[in-house]
Amino acid sequence: MLRTKRQTPLKHQFISEILRYELKKHDWSNIEHKNTIKALIEDAYETGFDPAKIFYEFCPVEGIEEKEYGMKKSWQDTMDDIAKEANN
Repeated sequence: MLRTKRQTPLKHQFISEILRYELKKHDWSNIEHKNTIKALIEDAYETGFDPAKIFYEFCPVEGIEEKEYGMKKSWQDTMDDIAKEANN
């Protein structure tokens, strides 16, 4: 497939895969690893990629302050967006 024909930009795919990998192995009580996740989330937003769906796929919503990870959308807003997409 040609680069120009991709639906998802390569940068977004790359960040998505790294973020997914890091979140799978993430210890939610480890401050040092939190900074790694936060940096990946900031990179995602800088490239125009919204990492919310991936983040909340792995985040144990209760007891986690998503803003500490750099998230711009709450869990509820993300779930509302998913519901809207499903209805369209």
